[in-house]
Amino acid sequence: MADPTLLIGAFDLATVAVIENWDGLLDTGPPKGDLLEFDFAGGAVWVPAGVSDAYTMVVLIVMTADSEDAAVADVLALGAYLGVEVTLTRRTLLDGVLTDHTCRAVMTSRPTQWDLTYLGRVPVTLTWQNLDGGWTPAP
Repeated sequence: MADPTLLIGAFDLATVAVIENWDGLLDTGPPKGDLLEFDFAGGAVWVPAGVSDAYTMVVLIVMTADSEDAAVADVLALGAYLGVEVTLTRRTLLDGVLTDHTCRAVMTSRPTQWDLTYLGRVPVTLTWQNLDGGWTPAP
């Protein structure tokens, strides 16, 4: 059985990194459109109209290469996605079953390295713009 991961086009991020924090991938964008008021019941209930708008996702990963130099080379290779529209597929566990959701996205800044104080541990921040404003279940 495969593990939860992020696919960038056909590239499986798990081949070079571990996702340290899924918050950015599980977040949803702000609602797009007007707010509709349903006041036929006691008190007004506000619901967002339309689908979610485009939003920025921050994905924190840790490179898994054996050496720091190899990990940094993998980070530089991820930079090839900068400004290129791709299909992202998040593969997550939903009720114990691996489920795929997709969106169109663009990497909006170079993968940034931070905290190189731990030998062999190269944490990286990936910043994506979710163009669809949400995730669609994959067929």
